[in-house]
Amino acid sequence: MRKSTMKYVLAAQLLWGWSVPNASATPILDQSFVPGGMVNGLCADIGGPPALICGQQFTVGVTGTLVSTELYLLNFALVFPSGIASVGLYDATGLLSLIETSPTPLAVSGAGAYSFAFNTPVTAGQVLAVAFSVEGASVAFGTTYGDQYPNGRARVQSRDTDFSDSVSDADLYFKTFVEPSATVPEPMLLSLFGIALTGVAARLRRRRS
Repeated sequence: MRKSTMKYVLAAQLLWGWSVPNASATPILDQSFVPGGMVNGLCADIGGPPALICGQQFTVGVTGTLVSTELYLLNFALVFPSGIASVGLYDATGLLSLIETSPTPLAVSGAGAYSFAFNTPVTAGQVLAVAFSVEGASVAFGTTYGDQYPNGRARVQSRDTDFSDSVSDADLYFKTFVEPSATVPEPMLLSLFGIALTGVAARLRRRRS
């Protein structure tokens, strides 16, 4: 390949590399609520099934993959030997509907912020909830009253019954981290990329003629 043709190819490769960032972007803080005057919130199911679900509804701000959430927990206890508990992501447009259960176990050793891993594709504007599902167990979490998080509220549900209105002025301490989707190439860069390819094609035609 001639040097002039090689220059067009290199230009095309460089422009394409600049216009499409690596899809493995660094996770960024998307939604969060850290109450100033935090009080104890309790999610406790002491009667067995059905499980009680309680958590925080939020609105996704960044399109990408939600990779983790952070919750402030004070304690966790199994009320019965067979008690179970987990943290999950839920569709919150109506009744809470489970999307993904975090593989991170509930292992609370003291009051503090705990991280839970996920791998859920999300879209800006999507209404979700990060919530505990407890059955024969209890979880105490950091919360506040006054509905200070503007894009959601606390949610409480048991099977098909929504009790969220009873805590409509409450919000949980939470954070969500999203790995943004790769950006789409800008029009100008795409145009330059097309010009570079046109140059390559022209050179090849001349060589053949």
